[in-house]
Amino acid sequence: MLDASKRCVHVQINITSIASTIVFITVFSLISTFIPRDYLWVAAVVYFVIMFTLLTLLQRIRARRSMPESRGVALLRSNEKAVMDIMMKDSELFRELSSQSWRMFIPLIISLPLLYFVTQVLYGLVVNNSTAPFHERFVRYLAYYASLSGIMYVIRFVFMPKKMIMPITKYEVYSTGIKYGSMWILFPLDLSRYSVSVDYKRRFVDIYDKKTSQVLRLYAEDPGKLYSLIERHGLRKNA
Repeated sequence: MLDASKRCVHVQINITSIASTIVFITVFSLISTFIPRDYLWVAAVVYFVIMFTLLTLLQRIRARRSMPESRGVALLRSNEKAVMDIMMKDSELFRELSSQSWRMFIPLIISLPLLYFVTQVLYGLVVNNSTAPFHERFVRYLAYYASLSGIMYVIRFVFMPKKMIMPITKYEVYSTGIKYGSMWILFPLDLSRYSVSVDYKRRFVDIYDKKTSQVLRLYAEDPGKLYSLIERHGLRKNA
């Protein structure tokens, strides 16, 4: 049953990713079909501004939806200064973050010259026919942007880190969930989405979100107590 739930989560993620890619390809193909190439950058800027605004609004809406109706009983509040000292002494963390940063930066280094070369070649082979009918130019642009998206996907898949570590020093644990910043992780945890582990030596609890590939790393003065609270209140209905 758990394996089936995991597959369901991955399918939902893939559907969302595929849908957003299709929207991007279709919109840019239509824009490119109607707007001359010299003015295409203006349309691109407007498109990305609109998308950034929509993503910001969606993030705020998601943050509000993640809030519980009642916070419930306060169980633990992190001492930010003490927890920061613990995090700063974790030398392994900085190696992990350094590797993570490089794995995020490498796709950018590779993609810029590669995409410049590929766009020139593809544009000449696929798109460069201004006298073609509307429907033919639209199909050509679809093939053009689909090819670019495919290349970017391969680069991200190969080089991007599979897990993104997010060290957290300021958080609050309630009987209804964990609050960090404006975000919440609600109890009980959905084990088809989240997994929890503890490292007593390095003094943190990791909550891995399979949907976003983010690892929420909660440093704690007493990681055993923090893990026990999460286990008692966050896993009680999944045991």
